[in-house]
Amino acid sequence: MATGVVETTTGMLLTYETTDRHPPEVLDLLAGTTLDLFQGRTVTMIEDIFKSRGLLPARSTTSRKSRWAHYG
Repeated sequence: MATGVVETTTGMLLTYETTDRHPPEVLDLLAGTTLDLFQGRTVTMIEDIFKSRGLLPARSTTSRKSRWAHYG
């Protein structure tokens, strides 16, 4: 069981609390995986489909931050 805060722009693990001890490398991998989950190819593809159908506003091309990133 664990909880943590990942900065979604960089994927950096800011803080965490866990019931077990884990090597820092594992925690770093989990932070990166969390970033991929909320900003990865699949989420981007779904957002693009919704935008093409007019269900989401188009976001700036200068920002790759996912609309859903605040849920991470």
